[in-house]
Amino acid sequence: MTATLHRAVANAVRRDIHRVDCSATLKLDIPPALADRFGGATRLSADILYSVQFSDEQRSPVYTAKGQERLTEAILSALAPGNGTRSAAAVPMPISPTVPPAVDGMILGNVPEDDDGHPTTAANARTLAYAFYDALSRGDGVSANQLIVPEKRSRAAFRAANLSRFYGTLREPLRIESIRPIDNDHAQVGYSYAAGASRCQGNAVVTTTVIGTERLIESIQTGGGC
Repeated sequence: MTATLHRAVANAVRRDIHRVDCSATLKLDIPPALADRFGGATRLSADILYSVQFSDEQRSPVYTAKGQERLTEAILSALAPGNGTRSAAAVPMPISPTVPPAVDGMILGNVPEDDDGHPTTAANARTLAYAFYDALSRGDGVSANQLIVPEKRSRAAFRAANLSRFYGTLREPLRIESIRPIDNDHAQVGYSYAAGASRCQGNAVVTTTVIGTERLIESIQTGGGC
């Protein structure tokens, strides 16, 4: 089996105890030879909560997680000796965790994905803005460019190659600090990054629009001196 984490998001930062609380979707891809034991399913998934906590020396992190128990039970049951084909009803459904409260004003949230785990255009400005800046944090100008309205994708500021070149070579990658909805079409984003000897602590208002069935970014007004 192959296990992957999708939509991994920092929900809260506890700087006083050096802990980050996160959420993600844990997906297990079932090999074809074992699909019958899982009621014909080829993938199982569960939404999980996990945290990473560091010592005062910032070493030896401690990880905790919850929400994956039903996946573990399903695997143990399906692979038990003598177990035959399982019914589809026995395959666990996704679990919806309770997201912990924000600490230090940091609330990020999740981004919708398609069946292959790729970000989809968001249902509102907040999640679309997250998808855009998350792509920049990975230096992925191609994905970021596709979230811009078509008539602006060739502009220098939004051109895929330019975005990849700048954000992919930063001394410290872009980090999303906060995302707050203004309304369904607008969201405010706080972010930071380091380029050369300079450090940016910026913010932006992202304006979105709906074209056909897609919501795309129409404009970005930046501030904070970056």
